[in-house]
Amino acid sequence: MSRQALALRLRCAAGAILILVCGWRLARAATPSDPVTPLAEAFVSLSLQLGRMPGLQSEVDSYFGPPALMPAAAAPPKTIVELSAAARVLVMDIRRLQQRSPSERGARLLQQVQSLQALADGLPPHRSSFAQEAWAIYGMRVPAGDPQAVHRTLQALNALLPGTGDVADRLDAYRMRFMVAPERRRAVFDRALQECRSRTLQHWALPPGERLEVQWSDDVPAAWHRYRGGARSTLQINPQAVALVGQAIDVACHEAYPGHHAQFLLLTQRAGPMGLPVEDSIALLHSPASVLREGAANFGVELVFPLAERVTFDRKVLFPLAGLDPSQAERYEQVNALIGDLSAAAVPILASYRDRSLSSAAAAAELRTNALVSSPQPLLQFVEQEGAYTLGYTAARDRIASFVRARSACSNEDPWRVLAEVVSVPEVTALTEDGAHCAPHAQVVEDPGSVVHVVTVNHRYRIDLMSAPDPIPMSKYFTLQLAVYDVRSPARPLTDVKVDVSAGMTHGAAHEFMHGMESSPVVEKSSDRFLVRGMMFHMQGAWTLRVRVRQGAVSDIADLTLQCCGG
Repeated sequence: MSRQALALRLRCAAGAILILVCGWRLARAATPSDPVTPLAEAFVSLSLQLGRMPGLQSEVDSYFGPPALMPAAAAPPKTIVELSAAARVLVMDIRRLQQRSPSERGARLLQQVQSLQALADGLPPHRSSFAQEAWAIYGMRVPAGDPQAVHRTLQALNALLPGTGDVADRLDAYRMRFMVAPERRRAVFDRALQECRSRTLQHWALPPGERLEVQWSDDVPAAWHRYRGGARSTLQINPQAVALVGQAIDVACHEAYPGHHAQFLLLTQRAGPMGLPVEDSIALLHSPASVLREGAANFGVELVFPLAERVTFDRKVLFPLAGLDPSQAERYEQVNALIGDLSAAAVPILASYRDRSLSSAAAAAELRTNALVSSPQPLLQFVEQEGAYTLGYTAARDRIASFVRARSACSNEDPWRVLAEVVSVPEVTALTEDGAHCAPHAQVVEDPGSVVHVVTVNHRYRIDLMSAPDPIPMSKYFTLQLAVYDVRSPARPLTDVKVDVSAGMTHGAAHEFMHGMESSPVVEKSSDRFLVRGMMFHMQGAWTLRVRVRQGAVSDIADLTLQCCGG
């Protein structure tokens, strides 16, 4: 037995906590070529064990990965304390790997495992505050309320709604006019689903043979999507979820096209013939990726149906199909749009309620008055159970909308293409407050005389750092621009190469990073340059930017030094 194997066995003998990770390691002595894969499989195994714990079965939203990673049915489920400790060990293992051999995949996996650990740490008997949970699990700040914006929206609704008196009561009465008869709801939804799919296919090429099976059931509270793998999804719908005519479009686009079903199709399609990395074959309910998908699905409804187009479709198609007066469609959608604007007003109320700063009665009254929530109690029960995950429907939607629009404006990209990139990575940096990666370019003045050049180790390529923020911000996302040249023929930048980027601090070590970034940069080709988005330095000092260039079977590497932040 080798010394390394003996050491591993001794470590694994330390107790039940390490057995969660170490027992798995020993069973996988033949490590795949990518050193991240064993750690990714350990993450999946831990996540599946979380879903076996009493009361936490819904944590695993979907799993379509290797059956061999499923916990044995006869094995007793682990405790939260054991799982949290095992996740902590796994975080340390990934960090060590990132120091030796940094990779984009490793950085993304580190984020996933850190989120899992934060989730486990915040479950009973422990409980994080709403804001702590939002930051630790999802990397999001809880947005502050905007009383002036709420007041303006309420004034606009007061002018639009018929009658006089309390706005919330008038809104309830107004909505009752647009109830769809139970026998018409399926037909209205089916037509909305058809239109959402048709409009999505004008922008996204989805795999042939993709299928969404719709099941009508009273056993689900609203609408519930689950991706099954192989380009197949199931959507269960309670007929009450589409009782109002406008809900048909909302549910169809959010859950299916360009929402959750299409999101998973793009995710698997982007992976190519090699298939998804194993860590992306599991969807945890309380995870940054799931919150991102919720926000992207809500924003997708607006992308499919801008207000004017939605009014036209209502007037010509849905209202007649629902047996409603088409002349009322415009005002109805104007009211709905304002209600959507008010949804952000609910966030600070829900946060205060979950943190026990507001009683149930006080929170219900504020939701009714300021956010016009017709039935506050179900919403309070939802936030009590799901916590900061509720940000996916409000703050995440707003940040993704801002991200997509800013990226589209500054790079002249189609918003549909930007959204596809966000959901197919999934690019959780879009959830941050500085999610619009184009922002740093406003600080950059590209000067040919200031371009930084470096030649790769084996003298195959010259890498030019064309632009970077000056100064580089600390703990904020920024973007770099690179160009790659053949040293022997440097007249034009190369466009047939692939570029991978990582960064870390060496602290005097010869080649290894003592620690890396906590973000996952994404490299995109833009004409003859490479945009490196999602960079973030969280410590001040000299950072090493490591660039690997791949051209067919040939690869070479170079390091550049970047100072953070203003040093």
